Amino acid sequence: EDPNELNNLAGNPEHKEKMQELRTEMDWWLEAINDQPNLPEKELIAQLWDGEETQPVTSNPILTSSEGKVAISCTTEGASIGYQIIEKDENPNEVWSIYQEPFGIPEGARVQTQAYRIGFKPSEIVE
Repeated sequence: EDPNELNNLAGNPEHKEKMQELRTEMDWWLEAINDQPNLPEKELIAQLWDGEETQPVTSNPILTSSEGKVAISCTTEGASIGYQIIEKDENPNEVWSIYQEPFGIPEGARVQTQAYRIGFKPSEIVE
């Protein structure tokens, strides 16, 4: 009803049932992933850091190639992986993509990747 998301429809009585459905789903999701959105930041950090005193570092991503496709993985549980394809004779740009599945790259191109996990230091950039 508001494709440009210009109006806050949450308080509109016409959407009361949908709001309740979404709240129920959010509560289920938070419980399923053991998230505690109201946790004070100090406690959240202690939980994310697994009791360590110093900030953990996200493991470096691992690139593998098979059947003309590049796959990227990371041993840090819960990490997200970003990557960029750099065509030959180009400099890296500021645009990164979020890794979701193996992908092909043009001949002579290279891939840079970095892994992130909330609360952790990012990994090194791996090429």
